[in-house]
Amino acid sequence: MISPPEPRGSATVHAGSSPSWRGSLTIDRADAIMQSEPIVAAARRHYVKDYEMRRLIGICGAILGIALMLGASVAANAAEKNLVPNPDFEDGTVAPWHTYGDASITPAKKADARAGKGAALVTVNAKGVNFWDSGVQYNAGITFTKNVQYTWAIFFRADKDRRINMKPELSVDPWTAYGEAQKNVTTEWAEYYVQFKPNVDVVPASLTLHIAEVPVNFYMDDVRWYEGTYVPADGVKAVEPKAKLAVSWAELKK
Repeated sequence: MISPPEPRGSATVHAGSSPSWRGSLTIDRADAIMQSEPIVAAARRHYVKDYEMRRLIGICGAILGIALMLGASVAANAAEKNLVPNPDFEDGTVAPWHTYGDASITPAKKADARAGKGAALVTVNAKGVNFWDSGVQYNAGITFTKNVQYTWAIFFRADKDRRINMKPELSVDPWTAYGEAQKNVTTEWAEYYVQFKPNVDVVPASLTLHIAEVPVNFYMDDVRWYEGTYVPADGVKAVEPKAKLAVSWAELKK
């Protein structure tokens, strides 16, 4: 128990008057202590209630913070559910990708991977008459749904600077394009992407890379195709397209 301070003088109490300090103590110290006990007890109760309230607020804040983080994580995972199997080529194969024309796709050496141990090496043996004469495709049973926003993103690195055309498309004649754009790929790993929102159901569909502009080999890794707008991989913003296909590739159409 907290004791009140000792009086430094004395007090004589007269009826109807305030105490005056004199030479002797006429108020018993025990009475003073008893009178202070309700004040101390009240202060203690107030402190306990205040402590419990602050503790409760802290616990609620922590729970809310965890809930928000979990919610954000779930939302992000839902928004970025990758529709590409084997996106990082870590299983040692290049499936589901294949090539057409004078090109091939094979597993890259571990040293050539962007991360981990897997990547794909695309070998372009000859320049085509048209830039679309050779390509890389993923078109095994895929479709695009009407009015659904999609993002298709890939990390590329080339032996020399070159261009690659990314074309989500109808996989049969007339090969209708959705969000097609050319990419200026360099010798450093970087992510490139297109976004598209078909105005019809696209069946069958294909994610196609046109690569016959020049016989320059390149690597691809960490492929993403998902419903939603573009979200940078690893927090690093991708390279934006410099121009649309109709402008950038017109000079190649001879």
